[in-house]
Amino acid sequence: MLDVNLKISLKLKAPFLTQSSEIGRFGLDSPIARTMNGDYCFPRKLIKGCLRQAWSELQSATGLPKDEQINAWLGIGSDKKSSQITSVDPVRGRLLFDDFVAGAKSSSSTTRIKIDEDRDAVDEGALQTIELPYQAGEEVEFIGRISYFAKDKNDLDKTKRWVALGLRWITNLGALENVNFGQLLTVAVIDNDPKDISFAATRQSTAHGYLDLTIKPESPFCIAKKRVTENLFESDRIIPGGVLKGAFAITLLSMLDRSDEVIGGQIDADFRELGEQFSKIRFTHAFPAESGSNVRSVQPPQSLIKDSSRNLYDAALFEGPFLVGKSPEAPAFYHEWKRRDDVEELFGWVNPDTKLQVQTAIKDNHAEENKLYAYEVIIPSGIDWYARIDLRGIDQSVRPAVEAQIRMILKYGLRGLGKTKTRAAIQISEGLSISDKIQSNPLPFEVSGKQRWIITMQTPSLLCDPFDLNEQSGSEELMAAYKKVWTQVSGGHLKLAYYYASQSLSGGTYLHNRFLSPNPYNPYLLTDAGSIFVLEAEDGKDAAAQTQIQEWIEKGLPLPEWTVERFKRKDAQGKDIPGNHWSNCPYVPEAGYGEIAVNLSVHWDRKPKDGECHEIS
Repeated sequence: MLDVNLKISLKLKAPFLTQSSEIGRFGLDSPIARTMNGDYCFPRKLIKGCLRQAWSELQSATGLPKDEQINAWLGIGSDKKSSQITSVDPVRGRLLFDDFVAGAKSSSSTTRIKIDEDRDAVDEGALQTIELPYQAGEEVEFIGRISYFAKDKNDLDKTKRWVALGLRWITNLGALENVNFGQLLTVAVIDNDPKDISFAATRQSTAHGYLDLTIKPESPFCIAKKRVTENLFESDRIIPGGVLKGAFAITLLSMLDRSDEVIGGQIDADFRELGEQFSKIRFTHAFPAESGSNVRSVQPPQSLIKDSSRNLYDAALFEGPFLVGKSPEAPAFYHEWKRRDDVEELFGWVNPDTKLQVQTAIKDNHAEENKLYAYEVIIPSGIDWYARIDLRGIDQSVRPAVEAQIRMILKYGLRGLGKTKTRAAIQISEGLSISDKIQSNPLPFEVSGKQRWIITMQTPSLLCDPFDLNEQSGSEELMAAYKKVWTQVSGGHLKLAYYYASQSLSGGTYLHNRFLSPNPYNPYLLTDAGSIFVLEAEDGKDAAAQTQIQEWIEKGLPLPEWTVERFKRKDAQGKDIPGNHWSNCPYVPEAGYGEIAVNLSVHWDRKPKDGECHEIS
């Protein structure tokens, strides 16, 4: 197996335009797209789309390449799949594209007008000012990369040849091709010293049973949040564990030239243990922090409050209602704040810069009607993402082999991250830290002879059964639902004393078709990150409760019993797959959900002092 990076030079004759969705300088209607460093570029999706179009035209003329080969190289879009492939089954391409970049320089502009076809005259107000960084006729070189895993030298050469043929078939790149903008002059394709991938892995094991990761995305990426409109993909700054696990699977399957398989015990002899144990491996969510800090941020608890002077307190140790401050006033809780940046900074969070990329689907070299869509992408400059691969759910007899195989794959980074299929470099760190101000402590504290723990949800979790609640449910019904689930997931060792929590609904067509169909549609009821629950040990069960807390810290909260039947489906052989299996529910702990912190020091450090809290009886 070879790790191939094709360095590609595209030489164009100016003028050219690949229109940016960003606002240009004053008076400029059509600025040229730029990278996050300010260099002019042709975006990766444009190059990929033009290459697909070129191959389709070559196929019409010569019969080659075949559809199967094009789909293997580039994947299949959801709207292009046949009836045998559902729109939620991913069919990913082997080839990964970077933006094609030329250096930035000062630019001038030109103008164009639009002619009304009926009157053969200038349309009123149809004057367009276009950015022109280069003089007409000047040759400009754009450099980019297309990377993939090749089975052998023959596979490398075949793919390289077809990439070159496809690119050379293209006559013009970008907008305004009808007036000869973006004329493509030459194409040079170079394979940059393809590296042999050795599957020989050294057996090794960490003392902790987990690998702490520093994730460095190599270009802007989009982790799509729940959509409010069909054509806008807003990006989350957090990379969910399920996304990391999916990117890991994509990387491994690409190495093995198996783009459409599920990882299992029979995947490959070199990865037998990894395949057999893959569903048990837990990938935590990746949280952003300053590059090089080696500090994983922590979700601020929802028990934090502010007074009118924006003084910060923590109410986790108060069970009943109260007023706060020297002059008693009602506190403002987390969801009422207009600004949270000061608190997020205290807990190690950073907010990456973002950029909106507006694009349109292309068909037969023309923009399709009503096919405009936009990605909000995260700019990773100066930021690392910190996560963990936890192997403590795997039997110790096979753990060293699984860890060695994971380490071997991570040497080549992760591919296919998020909507933009971004590459990311991976560093394995020796233990991430958190700030002393927010350190977690799994040991209980005592209240009136009772052992208690304050649980802060670090990621969303499926807890309450939504069928126990309805639109008329109030605080009593919600308290009863939470008490029921905490007693169940703790095996009767812990009970809920009180809580500060919020909930969200998650659902939609994709999640239903991917995980629930043909079961009836019901959205997921998630307890949000930052929610806190104060638990206490049942009488005489202090030791068992402490053991349970430690297990949750290591493995995350398990899915409650009600999910087993609710999300149950049958496989192709008619066998029942329980609802708490990863294939039936996206919110399993192995995908990073249900992560907790325990007894954060902020609960005590920010507890209102004497005279600052006035409990209401």
